[in-house]
Amino acid sequence: MGKNFFGDGYRSLLLSDNAFSYPFLKITTNIWKIKYINLYMQLQDKNLPYSKNLGYQKKYATMQYLSYQIHPRVQIGLFEAIVWEAQDSSGYRGFELNYLDPVIFLRPVEFSVGSPDNALMGANLNVKIGKHSCCLRTTSVG
Repeated sequence: MGKNFFGDGYRSLLLSDNAFSYPFLKITTNIWKIKYINLYMQLQDKNLPYSKNLGYQKKYATMQYLSYQIHPRVQIGLFEAIVWEAQDSSGYRGFELNYLDPVIFLRPVEFSVGSPDNALMGANLNVKIGKHSCCLRTTSVG
């Protein structure tokens, strides 16, 4: 149980730690100037009614974050996430095994299974301009 954070600054458009704790599996790989993070998590859908027997309905998510340190003062990152409900109109799905693929760009997998799941993609750039000034940070989410 815990929280995770992807991006820069104290708030992030990619994944903020301003949320309830949730169970997750996080795999971090560092090779040279490249950092790659796989995150698999189980969430609760607080928008749907609470059941005394089952609690809140479950949601699952898988996220990947790839960052590359171009220069000690320049870093770029790519982000991708797929979020889906454990149960929908077709029945109980649970955790989708197709999303266990640890390679970034799950959108083709999500499209090939014909799923109605939510896909998020984003990129960020972090540039340190001067020795004593703060960073220039940009984030794009689509």
